[in-house]
Parts: sequence; structure tokens; C-alpha cells
Amino acid sequence: MHLPELPTIFVKGDEERKAYFTIQAKELIEAGWVIKGQEKPEPKLEAKKEVFEVIEEKPAPKTRISTKTKEEGEGK
Repeated sequence: MHLPELPTIFVKGDEERKAYFTIQAKELIEAGWVIKGQEKPEPKLEAKKEVFEVIEEKPAPKTRISTKTKEEGEGK
């Protein structure tokens, strides 16, 4: 099957190759080639600065939990 744009130009580094069929394009993409004009921008090696906020957690106040029901607590 033919590609929609003939020829479709693929680039890798400084090299260019032309593809006319979808199988050619598929093989070039698998080999690391990209369509001219759609090159991936080179990733920047800039370190990300992440700021972590330290949150001081106070322990919850201790409360007494009764296991008795109201009926048991009334002296029955």
C-alpha cells in the first residue's frame, strides 16, 4: 500500500531515506528513523528541582473507649 505523501522522507541523524510504501515506513520506524519534520526534540538534561514540605504531625489525643453498652453501665 502506498503512503499518503510520496515520497515520505525519513531521517536519522544526518541521513535521509525516502519511503513509498507502508512496509518501508514501518521498517524504518522500527529501526529508529523518524519522519522529516516530526523529529523528536532532544531531551533537556536539566535537573528538576523538587521542594518537599515537611509537615509536623501531632499525635491524636488519647480518648478512653468504653466497651460497655449503656445498659451494662447502668448496673443491670
